[in-house]
Amino acid sequence: MEMRRCNRCGCMTNAIIRACCAGGRAEDQLQAKNEALKKFAREIIQDYCWNLGDPDGGSIQELAEKLGLITPYTVTVEDCDEWSDYDEGDTIYKFAEILEGE
Repeated sequence: MEMRRCNRCGCMTNAIIRACCAGGRAEDQLQAKNEALKKFAREIIQDYCWNLGDPDGGSIQELAEKLGLITPYTVTVEDCDEWSDYDEGDTIYKFAEILEGE
């Protein structure tokens, strides 16, 4: 799903998460986040439980990114140390705001 820049605040948003951080009511934002999480859960259960597919990390990651549950992050030199599995300039993924916190 194509990510687009919000006209109100400049944040990145997609068609699933329609309410951005600066616009929309809190109820609309919560509903949009719930829709994304439900869609993710339904697709995982349908594809890998009911259709007896083998979970593939790449396709799960692709779905999570498409739904705005994770966001790409470019590794900086500050992120790297001797124990890192990635190098400066690599793209990794981090939880989006809707999955942060406890």
